[in-house]
Amino acid sequence: MDRFEASLQSRASRSEHQDLKMGHNEEPAVTNDRSRVVHPSSYYPVPSAILLGREFLEPPPTRLDPQDESMLSFDMLELYESLLPTKESHVHRLQLVEKINKILKNEWPSYDISTHVFGSSQNRLATTYSDVDICIETNRKELENVRILAKSFKKHGMQRVQCIPWAKVPIVRLWDKDLNLACDINVNNTVALHNTKMVRTFIDIDPRVRPLTMIIKHWAKQRQLTDAGNGGTLSIYAWICMILNFLQMRQPPILPILHDTEGKKPATWFNDDLDSLYGFGTANSESVGGLLYAFIRHYAVEFDYEKQVISLRHGTHLDKSSKGWDFGRNYRMLCIEEPFDTSRNLGNSADDISIFGLRREFQRALAALSEKCSIELLCKPYVAHIAPEVLNWDGDNVESEEAVVSVNREEYDTEGVQTTNKPLETPNTRTPIDNAQRPPGSKMDLDNIYTDTVARVKLPSRHRSTAVKKDS
Repeated sequence: MDRFEASLQSRASRSEHQDLKMGHNEEPAVTNDRSRVVHPSSYYPVPSAILLGREFLEPPPTRLDPQDESMLSFDMLELYESLLPTKESHVHRLQLVEKINKILKNEWPSYDISTHVFGSSQNRLATTYSDVDICIETNRKELENVRILAKSFKKHGMQRVQCIPWAKVPIVRLWDKDLNLACDINVNNTVALHNTKMVRTFIDIDPRVRPLTMIIKHWAKQRQLTDAGNGGTLSIYAWICMILNFLQMRQPPILPILHDTEGKKPATWFNDDLDSLYGFGTANSESVGGLLYAFIRHYAVEFDYEKQVISLRHGTHLDKSSKGWDFGRNYRMLCIEEPFDTSRNLGNSADDISIFGLRREFQRALAALSEKCSIELLCKPYVAHIAPEVLNWDGDNVESEEAVVSVNREEYDTEGVQTTNKPLETPNTRTPIDNAQRPPGSKMDLDNIYTDTVARVKLPSRHRSTAVKKDS
């Protein structure tokens, strides 16, 4: 048995362990034809030679056929152009920032306050509908209490003001109805400014980086894989680090190492001299289509989730044991080293069950590209599928045919205090968690962590009364 076969056997064993952990032991195929596995949200048949329920049985092609790759590149660039922000949206962003500045000056005229736009609006990865991210920098510590900011923004007419004080980086989230823009605001999180500048530098080094990153971001959002705060998946920043590290590891590399790996310079230092960096990857002639396929394939069948750490700072994969992330409280299935704070794992937002589902999505994506070479199929919006037979936790039939599961959504006011439990019909709410362990009032994963291949959905007893037949 070669190393690849041994790896597949080991992965299959681990997948069975995950299924047992979730309380599922039936085969995931939902057709009578054992040679095919159906993805219920799209009903796209995947040949079992490539994918049979849990793992790949034989390696998919290393690269696409040249003609397919060329066609994929063309389709990607068309999609990329459609994602680019309009001039009008850029003007609206500037207007929103000006509104925020006016509110701050009106409320605290004597305070030393400055605002900085970061994230996609600054790193060239924004679309027309991307949120605006703002960092408020001030020496007035009382403003770090985001509840105070939330009250002020609400008083000045901002809508959907939500205070999230318990997040790792507390934020105020709001909506401007006139500009049709959402905004996330934090206080004194200046590391985000360094992150943004670093990403912008990488984006500007090679012309392939921006379209590739925007397409992968779009795919991840369409498949609902980018909600680290509420959905237990990964943040956009984590996805970007995965993409950039992948490009550093191509042969020859497309992106360089920008950080000081010897520890002689400040942690926030990185090389941003574009005059010397531009064109670094010209020796690599891969197309954007070939790179997209290679990225999906890398995380579907090549990356060792058990042992490896994605390190943008070092431009390689580190061993989990070297960072103490291989056991105990620090263990996670997916480890992504934050390039400025190397003690932080950006994969902490997703537990092992979430990553199990993420790997299934990589497998589905790889099948979509290797079999159909379809960017449309790859990025088809995820719609949560409820199986024809919906069971409660005790195994009793609740309703057949189409069902909608209504669960309670916790809502908070600007004080960060829970105010209501509103029933929310959410077949397309994605939360990659084990329902048995989810507390009442939380979102539920209605079809078993993205896999879309489980023929029965079990609902905890506490939600039994909320499973109702969908109105015709």
